[in-house]
Amino acid sequence: MIKKVLDGKFSSSISFWNENRIYKSGGGIHMKYVFPEYKENVVLGNGKLQLNPMSYQVIYEGKEIDLTPREFEVLYLLALKPNWVMPKTNIYHSVWGIHYHDNQIPYRTVEYVIWKIRKKMGYDIIETLVNVGYRLKKL
Repeated sequence: MIKKVLDGKFSSSISFWNENRIYKSGGGIHMKYVFPEYKENVVLGNGKLQLNPMSYQVIYEGKEIDLTPREFEVLYLLALKPNWVMPKTNIYHSVWGIHYHDNQIPYRTVEYVIWKIRKKMGYDIIETLVNVGYRLKKL
């Protein structure tokens, strides 16, 4: 849930891309503040992986990793349930907020983001289960 404050009044005239970013605003209304829903930090492997969703900061093996917002959101989603297999459609719906059936997801969108995360953090951090989904490996 996001509360929007416009010149001291609550308004529902703003559309959101996700709960943290403004996608567009209607009617030329000036937006002053956005208060995203609070999300918990995730710490795995005795601190080996630390995710701060309020600042989009990732610490992995003691180093800060620079991820794009989409990369962070996919990693955060997988980190919420480590070792659980997450189907591609669930990842797409959760991160992009759009419902698609498996054969309708824009070509390789999720795969590309997973590849970018692996490139930055190491190829063994996320496991692919062919025709099933992805999971964050135990740290």
